[in-house]
Amino acid sequence: MSGESECSSSGGQVRLDDLSFYSSSSGPAYTLDRKEPGMVQENVKVVREGLLEGVTLMRQAKEAVNHIVDTGIAHSSAAHYQLLEEDNLPARVGVIAATGLVGLVVGSLRGRLVKRVVYTMVGVGAGAAVCYPEQCPVREAGEMVYQEGRKNAMVAYNYVAGGE
Repeated sequence: MSGESECSSSGGQVRLDDLSFYSSSSGPAYTLDRKEPGMVQENVKVVREGLLEGVTLMRQAKEAVNHIVDTGIAHSSAAHYQLLEEDNLPARVGVIAATGLVGLVVGSLRGRLVKRVVYTMVGVGAGAAVCYPEQCPVREAGEMVYQEGRKNAMVAYNYVAGGE
């Protein structure tokens, strides 16, 4: 028995618990000495950190503005849908009268009687176009311009391509 205890405690053998799971290489290990950054590196760091702070502030400002714009769009579209309801005639009359009044004020500031009348009519027309979009002649005119432009574009394409 004394021979077994001598074998296990001899320097040539290692206990099972002392073995590592991974093979360990006994190759050379290198370390990089830490150098203090130079003046150029310090200045680049200051500029980079300043730019990052500016970009962060711009992103926050953009998010705030987008939130305000989205809220305004939601409120405006809700008011516009309410204005387009059929039983909301007093609101429609109010919008048309208000836009006509704005046109009259602008015409008064811009010049004589003719400009007052023209600006008032433009204001009333704009108010009516907002309140009654399905009856607006501008939509019909836009559709006609689109159709004619498309037809002329096809004629020009066929002329250039050599077709009929």
